Formats: sequence, structure tokens, C-alpha cells
Amino acid sequence: METITTTSWELACHIDDAVENGGVCVQIGGKQIALFYFKRRNEWYATRNECPHKKQMILSRGMIGSLGEKPKVACPFHKK
Repeated sequence: METITTTSWELACHIDDAVENGGVCVQIGGKQIALFYFKRRNEWYATRNECPHKKQMILSRGMIGSLGEKPKVACPFHKK
């Protein structure tokens, strides 16, 4: 049996709404999503806005960086 995967795109925000090298929170389908734009990499990333430790919707206010080539976001509560 063949598996068919479909992808649909949603407009989350305009590029001008996003903070360079920072995050912005958007709501899509009733869920908070943290979007990050790494300007030096010219790449966008998205994840749930929820801190996995405190279970608070705060990740979009976190700091971004890299560990080697791997992009990372640090929760503003933990800086980890």
C-alpha cells in the first residue's frame, strides 16, 4: 500500500513582523508556535512555544544560537 503525505502551508506572519535573530509567537490551528529567523543563516525555524521544563508558553522570547551547525533556542527562564 502506498502512503501519501500532504503538506499544507499557512501564512504565519509577514517577514517584517519577525525579529532578526529572535522569535515571534503565532497561533495556528489553536496552537502557539514560536518562529525564529536566523539572519546569518538565512533560515527559519518553528517549534512549539512551550518551555518543556516549566510548561509555560515562553520560548518565542528565548535567545537563539548554534551548537556547532545545530540551531538552538534557549528558554528565557533557564538560558539552557
